[in-house]
Amino acid sequence: MIVQIVAALTIFTIFSPSSSAPVVVKESEVAFTIPTQVEAQPILPVQFSPETKVDLVEIDNPIVPVSIADLLQQTAASIATNSADLKIRGLEITQGIQVFNEPESPRCNSKVSHPDHIFCNNSMPLVAGRHTLLRLYLDCNDNCPTGDILVQLRVLKDGAEREVLTRQVSAATLAQVNGRPLQELRLNLGNSVNFEFLPPPDWMSGQIAFEIEAGSEQETQALLNTSQNFAVRKPLRVAYVPIQYQGVSPTEVPDIDHWLLRLYPVSEVEYFRLPVPDVIWDKELNKAEVLQELLTIYWLYTEQQPVEAWPDQLFGWLPQEYYNGGASDPDWCPNCAGPHSSRVAFGGLRPEQDIGGPRILVHEIAHNLGAKHAWSPTQQEDDQCFRAEGADIRVDPTWPYAETPYIQEIGIDLYSSPPIIYAPNVYDMMSYCTHPWVSPHTYRTIFESNLLEPSLDSPAAFQPENGAERGPALLISGIVYPDGTVSRPEIVQLDQAGQRQIPLTTSTRGDHCLDVYGFNNDRLGQYCFNAGFLDAETGLPTESSPYFFTLTNVDLADVARIELKKDQTSLITITPSANKPTVSLTFPNNGEVIRGRQTISWTAADADGEALIYSLMYSPDGGQSWLPLATHLTEPSYTLETSSLTTTAQALIRVIASDGFHTSAAQLAAPFIVEPGP
Repeated sequence: MIVQIVAALTIFTIFSPSSSAPVVVKESEVAFTIPTQVEAQPILPVQFSPETKVDLVEIDNPIVPVSIADLLQQTAASIATNSADLKIRGLEITQGIQVFNEPESPRCNSKVSHPDHIFCNNSMPLVAGRHTLLRLYLDCNDNCPTGDILVQLRVLKDGAEREVLTRQVSAATLAQVNGRPLQELRLNLGNSVNFEFLPPPDWMSGQIAFEIEAGSEQETQALLNTSQNFAVRKPLRVAYVPIQYQGVSPTEVPDIDHWLLRLYPVSEVEYFRLPVPDVIWDKELNKAEVLQELLTIYWLYTEQQPVEAWPDQLFGWLPQEYYNGGASDPDWCPNCAGPHSSRVAFGGLRPEQDIGGPRILVHEIAHNLGAKHAWSPTQQEDDQCFRAEGADIRVDPTWPYAETPYIQEIGIDLYSSPPIIYAPNVYDMMSYCTHPWVSPHTYRTIFESNLLEPSLDSPAAFQPENGAERGPALLISGIVYPDGTVSRPEIVQLDQAGQRQIPLTTSTRGDHCLDVYGFNNDRLGQYCFNAGFLDAETGLPTESSPYFFTLTNVDLADVARIELKKDQTSLITITPSANKPTVSLTFPNNGEVIRGRQTISWTAADADGEALIYSLMYSPDGGQSWLPLATHLTEPSYTLETSSLTTTAQALIRVIASDGFHTSAAQLAAPFIVEPGP
């Protein structure tokens, strides 16, 4: 499902604002006077009269990626020319959140790379293909025109006129907005002359010039020229998988992904179920271990799929009866428990009137894209927030808005019909508060995520360095516990025969190091990492810290031992056993028809007496592609519902047995048939 919503909106002209009693809301920069709201709910605008639009012939012009370093430096300052009768106060260009103040904030730093650049007017990055609204604010000084005003917008690319739009504003409505504070005007779309691109045309990428003329039919009385850069960002692909716990599966909720497109600086979001059965979690919930399981599924899925099928993120949904929060796996938090992949997250499917499952999805994936927590009050300080007393949620050290959780500026949801305006006292989505929107700081942080780079056709975290040659590699995973003990590392030989290109993971920094030695006691490879024991959300201690990485150019046949150390103290040493495990499938059989609840079974043995761990793979197309069914199984059977599998007459099952060092696999020689019935 590609989410690229086209809002069916009418055109906005000047409209008298609401006369509700104002309330002063405390902000870090300035106290805004805004209409009264209940629980900081968004403001719905009034719909307006039809537009007058002059369409020009579109010219094919492919989108050209622009580097982050150049994105905003191509933005030109607005140049306005006004008369005694008519004044253009400014042009706000927004796609969800924008900075626009009169006068401009004294904290504004014009240098794009400076943290305080987000306090400059129109400093929020614009994304090619994302719904865009231009809001023109007019004033008539002390001598307002007596007749209607015509406003014309010319849109140019590479010096060529591409589109012309016109609006008509009556003298009466112009007088109604004259002299009013800009922040008050921004709270209602009826207070501005609006030009909407929902969505913008394909050619609106790169440097775009906007030329505005306003005046009577006889003369132009005010002019404004400006240009903005529309940057290309990668469409976001999010896969999800339900996690069954205590026999309960989360309820499927339609359109749960709608907040991703509304809040993220991207033009498209694809949200889809990973074509695998529910994850069955039959042990105590442990955040770090759930993340490791999801990352294993993510790895196995992408290992067997073409690049275009890879999701950017995998999200696991737990039933709301047993889990009411969320967890992510950001690579920027070395002291947090998790594999640090920035690729997986999970959460409880809470109802929208509660914390809200869609907002948990947005919050946790934003962590993986680089966003950290906004400052948040405790529940005792603000009953619309839920940070526990004494909890250290590790607020973003660069959070620029002092001790406030608010978005600071006017937000707007251009993917709803009608659009929804969010006041400056709405909470930021990275706070621990309800009903949020996105602040300029969080929006800019996500925009700059390397995972949204348009040049990436596949997940960046698993790409090799430039010039890296493909060769043998080891996938190594395990768990470090807070008491200093560790699980036995699990090693998988990767033959590089598939689509995957393994990264060169050669980190030498961290409190734990895993060394791989050859038979001459020579070190074949090393990877160091930090074992974190803090919850990324609450800052509280966790039960375990998993790790998951690859070592390239290492062949398992050359390995004499693998040793895990902490500060040069050996925690565990493993050596390859003499024999590989043996495994064979016992059910289903070749050509068999299965439907309803079925138990896949196999027999396995290890001559060295090692405990075995199993993974199951399923192919719906006779072995052309493989999907993970289950991982880290300790028993030689697995029960599932065939309704969770693709109906096919070309089904194959593969079981992989591992003793922690060696692996063996078995699969049917001929396909069997899967039917969805009971």
